[in-house]
Amino acid sequence: SIFLAQTNWVKANASNLNIVFVTHLGDVVEHGYNINEWNNALKAMQVLDGVVPYGLCPGNHDIMDACGAYTSTNFVTYFGPDHFAGRDWYGGASPSGMSSWQKITAGGYDLMFLHLALDAPDDEIAWARSVLTAHPGVATVLVTHEYLGTTTRLQSPGIAGRNSAEAIWNKLIRQYDQIFAVLCGHIYGQSYNQTSINNSGRKVYEMLSDYQNLPYAGNGYLRILTVDTTARTLSVQTYSPKLNQYMSDSSNQFTLALDPEARFGTTPLPTLLHPQVVSDFNIGGTRDGWVRNSSEDGYTGANPQGDSASTLVRKSDTYGRGYLYYTEAGGSLPDYFIAPQKFRGDLSGYDAISLDYHLFVGTGQLSPTHLRLYSGTSYYEWRNTQRVFRDGQWMRLVASLTDPDLWTAGGGATSFNQLLRNVTEVRVFADVLPGTEATGLDNFALCSCDHLRSCAAISTFDNDTDGWTVDPGATLAFDVRGCISGTDSSPRGCWYFNAPAKFLGDKSAYYSCKLQYDLKQDWVDNQFNATEVELSGAGTTLYIDVPQTQHPDSTWATYSFVLDETGGWINRSTALPPTEREFRSVLSNLTGLRIRGKYRTGWANCYLDNVIMAPDTGPVITQPLDAIADI
Repeated sequence: SIFLAQTNWVKANASNLNIVFVTHLGDVVEHGYNINEWNNALKAMQVLDGVVPYGLCPGNHDIMDACGAYTSTNFVTYFGPDHFAGRDWYGGASPSGMSSWQKITAGGYDLMFLHLALDAPDDEIAWARSVLTAHPGVATVLVTHEYLGTTTRLQSPGIAGRNSAEAIWNKLIRQYDQIFAVLCGHIYGQSYNQTSINNSGRKVYEMLSDYQNLPYAGNGYLRILTVDTTARTLSVQTYSPKLNQYMSDSSNQFTLALDPEARFGTTPLPTLLHPQVVSDFNIGGTRDGWVRNSSEDGYTGANPQGDSASTLVRKSDTYGRGYLYYTEAGGSLPDYFIAPQKFRGDLSGYDAISLDYHLFVGTGQLSPTHLRLYSGTSYYEWRNTQRVFRDGQWMRLVASLTDPDLWTAGGGATSFNQLLRNVTEVRVFADVLPGTEATGLDNFALCSCDHLRSCAAISTFDNDTDGWTVDPGATLAFDVRGCISGTDSSPRGCWYFNAPAKFLGDKSAYYSCKLQYDLKQDWVDNQFNATEVELSGAGTTLYIDVPQTQHPDSTWATYSFVLDETGGWINRSTALPPTEREFRSVLSNLTGLRIRGKYRTGWANCYLDNVIMAPDTGPVITQPLDAIADI
C-alpha cells in the first residue's frame, strides 16, 4: 500500500508539478526470491505507465535468492528490457539486463538516465561507456544502488570481485562531463550529499537517500528533484504521500546551483593556471621555508603537532630538479607539509592552489590528499576527489579558491571568503596511509587563471585516445587518469605521438597563436637529443629542439610554443628559422603534428595530456584534465 501510495501520488501530481521522470534507487523488493513482493512492485510501477517515463536499478535485496546467492533472474523478469518494450523513451539494457538507459526531453533539453547494476563489474561499466559515447553531450543522471556512505564514496564493493563506488567514479563518472548528478540509496536510514569535480573541472552532485529505518519501510518518503531553468537551480525536497509532510532538515531539503544552459550539452575548454607565488624547490638546494608540523622541524605554529617518527627533506632528480620528500616510520598523529610565509596573508586575489603530489612508499587504503587554510584555529579544508593515486606517479591537483562549495569548514570557521583575506597557515596533508610511508610535494603555487575562449583543436583524453597514434614500434594506451601513454620495450630510435585530423588542415587562422601540451616520463636516465615537436605541411617540415635539461621528468611538464617564425622553429630543409611566408604556408595546409614520446635509450614510457592549439595567453601551466578546476 505504501508503494502504491507513492506511485499514485506521482500520477496525481505529474501534470501540475511537471514531473518528467521517476527513478527507483533499488531494493524494489525486500526478498528477491518472493514472487508476491515482485507482483506488488510490478503493480505499483505500472501505475506510471502512460503517465511518466521511469527506470529502476537493482539493489542487493533484489538480486539475492533464498540461500543468499546473487541472481538476476527476478529483476530481469519483472523489470528487464521486455517490460519496457514499445516505450520510445527506453533506450535499452546491458547484455545482463541489470543496467539500462532512458532518454527524455524536458525544458528544451535532452536528458538521459543511466541505471547501473549493483557494484557494476567491468563489463557493465564498458556498456555504460558505450551508451555515453553514443550520446555525447546529453545531460545524464546516473543512478546506482550502492555508491555513497555517510561521508564519502564507498571504498569497497558489497559484492566481491566487482567495482567499488570509488572505482566507478574513477573508471566512469568523472571521465564523462555530461554526468551531472549521481543518485543512490542502500545505506540504511541515511541521507547525505557531496559535490565532486570531474575531469573537466565541473561539479557532479552526488546524493544518498534511504528511509527504510522509518516505520512501514520508510513511511513512503520520496525525493523530488526540481530543475529551475530560470533560477538556475536544482532543488531537492523529501516528501511522504502517506504522511503528507516534508523533511526540512538540511540533508533532505536543499538547493544547488545548476545552470542548464552552461552545464548541459557543452564541453568546457580547459582552465589555464598562471603561477604567481611558487615553491618548486629547484633553487638553492633548500626546502624553501617548508617545514613539517613538529617543533623538531622548526615549526612554531599553535596548531597540533605531528609525529616525531617522521622526517622532511629536500631531494632532487638526475637534473637537480628538487622536491620535498616526507617519510614516516609509524605513529598515529597526522603530519603535514607546512607552507612558508609567502603563501600566507591575503589570498583573496588568487584563483587556485596548484600542487604536485607523489606516493613513493606505502600500501593500503589511501586517505584523500587534502590541504587546509587556517586563520588562527579556524580553517577550511579541501579534499582531493578528483584523482586516483596509483602506480607511484606524480599527480597534479588543483583546489579552486573561487568556489567555497568545494571546501569544508572546521574549527568554528564561518565565511570562506573572509578567511581567505587573513590566512595564517597553509597545510598539505603528508599522511595518506597508516604506518610506514613516503610522500612527495612539488610545484606548489598560488595561481591566477584564464579560461580559453577558443581553440583550433584540443585533446584532453578524458575518455579515450582521441584519434592519436604513435610511430611503429611503440604501443599507445589510454590511461584512466585522463591521459595517453606510449611505450616501447626495446632499444630503438625516437618515436612520436601523432595528432589526429582535427589538428590538421587549414590552421592559418592560428598563426602567432600557441601550441601547448603536457608531458611526463617514467625514467629520466640515459637521455638523448632529438627533435621535440614537428609541424609538416606544403612540403615543409618545421621543428623545435629543447635541451636535455628541459626534458620532462616524472612530474607533469608543460611545453608551449608560439606558432610563428619567432617561436624558435627551424626549417628542416634550410636549417634556418622559417620566414613568415613559410610558416603561414605550413599552417594553411598542416598535414602532420608530431610530439616527441621517447627521451631515453632503452625502454621508455611517456605520457601526453592536454594538447591545445589556441590563442596565446602568456606563460602558463595547464592543469592536467584529470584534475582541472572549475575556476
